[in-house]
Amino acid sequence: MKLSTVFTILKLSKMTWDRANHISKTPLLLIHGKDDIVCSPENAVKFFERVESKDKEMILLDGKMILNFILII
Repeated sequence: MKLSTVFTILKLSKMTWDRANHISKTPLLLIHGKDDIVCSPENAVKFFERVESKDKEMILLDGKMILNFILII
């Protein structure tokens, strides 16, 4: 992976974290792998708790996931 890609991922991660508490009127479904080594399940839970939306659900799946994603419906 190119260094510029790593920096872009880090920048987007910080932007997502910083804006999580502004997600308040949009339903959220967050799906995450319990054994993910890139983004720990603990950090995913912290992000989920930071989101202010009342209509939200988090699903932790067994194993690693190649792609973690957030669905905002």
